[in-house]
Amino acid sequence: MNARLLRQWILPLLVLGLALALFMWLLSSRPERKPPQLSEKSWRVAVTGIRSQRLSPQLRLYAVVEAEDRARITAPAAGEVEAVFVQAGDRVEAGQPLLRMSAADFEPLLRQREADLEELKAQLDDLEIRRQSDLKALAEERALLQLAQKDLQRVQRLQKSRLSSDSAISEARDRLGRQQLAVIAREQAVKRVQTQKQQLKARMKRAEALLQQARLTLERSTPVAPYPVLIDALPVAAGDRVRAGDELVSWYREGSQRLRARLPLAYREEIRQALEAGDVLLARAGDAVFRVRRIAARAQPAGIDVWLEPMEGGHGLRPGMQLEVLLERPPREAVFAVPASALYDERRVFRVADGRMRSVSVRPVGFRVDEDGRQWRLIEGQQLKDGERIVVTHLPNASDGLKVEPIDPLDDGSNAAQ
Repeated sequence: MNARLLRQWILPLLVLGLALALFMWLLSSRPERKPPQLSEKSWRVAVTGIRSQRLSPQLRLYAVVEAEDRARITAPAAGEVEAVFVQAGDRVEAGQPLLRMSAADFEPLLRQREADLEELKAQLDDLEIRRQSDLKALAEERALLQLAQKDLQRVQRLQKSRLSSDSAISEARDRLGRQQLAVIAREQAVKRVQTQKQQLKARMKRAEALLQQARLTLERSTPVAPYPVLIDALPVAAGDRVRAGDELVSWYREGSQRLRARLPLAYREEIRQALEAGDVLLARAGDAVFRVRRIAARAQPAGIDVWLEPMEGGHGLRPGMQLEVLLERPPREAVFAVPASALYDERRVFRVADGRMRSVSVRPVGFRVDEDGRQWRLIEGQQLKDGERIVVTHLPNASDGLKVEPIDPLDDGSNAAQ
């Protein structure tokens, strides 16, 4: 009985007690854990110094090259192209012929105009002969009229002396009347000759104009360069038959190349006021330098056109070329040049003070590309001061008061003024 009681109750209790004692010993002998200490994380950021400068913001424009002094020569009349002396792309000196149309298509008309004028001159000479003859005849008729008047007066005196009959008076009056009619007819003939002469002179002027036009047409059938030009297009060849008004050749004066760019309307008033004030606004495309010459008088929804005149390096420009230019806007005082990564939300930057980021409100005024091709953002801010360091590492979790660890400073932005 006692052995059975020992196996069923006493031994399990002893084992349980030993296990509990071992657990308590292990629990009391474990190493003591120190409570965790929280530490603030510090972000490594790049910073750069800033300084106030007088800088011109730039504006990126896309321009096309045009030629201002450009001419398109057309055929003065229908005819055949006899010879072509130049090719597209040639440089031509002043007075050099460009092509020649066949004179056989123009000389017959010129000869006809000359003959018409000679015929009218002959008619005018004939009228002058008639006029001189009529004037002499008129003088004779007037002399005869005076004789008829004297004869009538003589017959009337004889009648008073009863030495003449009534029939003699009637005959004298009849002769006087016929002579008066003859004088009137001759005077009308002289006036008609004068009118005909005026008509012939008007026809001669018209014939002279037509002759001059025919000579000009013949002259224009061989166009020449009025000054040094570049041949732009030559759509005809020797042997081609052309109609009046068909294009023969087009050219433009070398040095008349200009850039036409589309300016956003937001900058129209700024550029217009600068031009009216006499400011020189420059633009650059690679090594070429241009000057804003004028602004269009009419705007479009997409912008307004401006024309730029090359000042340096514009000799290789050809009409139709497209260029990207950087236009210098009017300069602004007290602006800071910073990398684009320093700007947050287009309205603030962060400076470093006591190891923490401090937000500063700014206003962007544009961008500028320096001589090394780096692009800087130009900003204004009353709270910014020369020599301050701003964060240029763009942090997605940037906030006011964030702890940072500045690393070696970058370029201070002084090249942006170049």
